[in-house]
Amino acid sequence: EEAIKDIDVSGVLRYRYDTGNFDKNFLNNSNLNNSKQVHKYRAQVNFSAAIADNFKAFIQFDYNAVDGGTGVDNTTNAEKGLFVRQLYLTYTNEDVATSVIAGKQQLNTIWTDNGVDGLVGTGIKVVNNSIDGLTLAAFAVDSFMAKEQGADLLGQSTISTTQKAAPFKVDSVGNLYGAAAVGSYDLAGGQFNPQLWLAYWDQVAFFYAVDAAYSTTIFDGINWTLEGAYLGNSLDSELDDKTHANGNLFAL
Repeated sequence: EEAIKDIDVSGVLRYRYDTGNFDKNFLNNSNLNNSKQVHKYRAQVNFSAAIADNFKAFIQFDYNAVDGGTGVDNTTNAEKGLFVRQLYLTYTNEDVATSVIAGKQQLNTIWTDNGVDGLVGTGIKVVNNSIDGLTLAAFAVDSFMAKEQGADLLGQSTISTTQKAAPFKVDSVGNLYGAAAVGSYDLAGGQFNPQLWLAYWDQVAFFYAVDAAYSTTIFDGINWTLEGAYLGNSLDSELDDKTHANGNLFAL
């Protein structure tokens, strides 16, 4: 009974129906939904437990299955068995408001999907909350779950083409190193949330991002948020050629 009390259990169960149909004269694009009556099942179960003073262990089991509908090219009963998606250890020192997280974990950066399908990597992350309203983080990652998130990790061509190849191979990239400062402050009756992210992906690029959001309530229960972001990159010399280019994104 005591062992059960010390274990936190959570999870996600998701069903998604995907289908897409495009005119035969419509240009082929790898980013479009070309599923044909596909049933997608996803389940995740998380276990978190204190195993010693200041230490917690986390493990996530994942199940992913795709069943196709009509069509000769559709997948039928394409099951992927239950596997360990995340497995990491957290050490927390309350005296300095710092946690160290080591192992296979979802990265949850400004550049990645941070939901059920978020990019997973093996590495170490240090998080500090000693300054009121500010979270500081530093991380280093030396491997990625490319099989699950290959397209998000390396990208695919956004130009209409019959080629779906990634721009470069995952085996050719190096470690990822980064740092972030994430704030949350009460301001003028609302909430101001700024973010600054920096990262260097060896043999790929140096990445930088700034995001700021302000949320408040107007009139009677009407909530609104104004958010702006800038993300950019500077290519490593390994990729500095005619095939690749630096990028900038502004969003509001």
